[in-house]
Amino acid sequence: MLSETRIPGQRVAITDDDTGVPTREWFRYLEYLNTVAAAVVTNAAFYDTTSTAWTANTPTIVPVGSTYATHGFSLSTSRITVAGAGRCIISASLQLTNNNASSDDDMTLWLRVNGADATATSRRATVPMQHASVAGSVLMTVNFSYTFAAGDYFELYGLSTLGYAQIATYAASSSPAYPAAPGTILTVAQIL
Repeated sequence: MLSETRIPGQRVAITDDDTGVPTREWFRYLEYLNTVAAAVVTNAAFYDTTSTAWTANTPTIVPVGSTYATHGFSLSTSRITVAGAGRCIISASLQLTNNNASSDDDMTLWLRVNGADATATSRRATVPMQHASVAGSVLMTVNFSYTFAAGDYFELYGLSTLGYAQIATYAASSSPAYPAAPGTILTVAQIL
């Protein structure tokens, strides 16, 4: 947070008249701004290209196997470890499909921290059934806010009520050209 005591008074010259070098007061202020601007940003982005089928009513880890970029977090076998303590915002996006032609399926996702289900974190979405040979689909996006201690880890867990819902990954295409669509994308940013 900026401190008014570090801002030079309005009549303090910015440069020394003889040399053109910033005055001591302005040098200190500019150095302070540089320190604030250089604060480390802690965030990460992960994804997974596994198409996952679910067993009915069985809590299952959501696969996360690849890293886009990371600073302050590490990934190992779908487990994300937090390097420094603080409050984080976690966002996950899953492409869900349902190939069953007779029933919609409910998908529930939640956060598990250090091996225990995190209180009040589950989110639920209905994945529509297949119509006219076209799988039902939904993009499920969830957001969590959680305070971690240094060294804590978290995982995303899911449960398909009937076992029809699955995570779907779509391959890249060259004609028309578009990139692959990972079934799971997860981002995390430390905000406090």
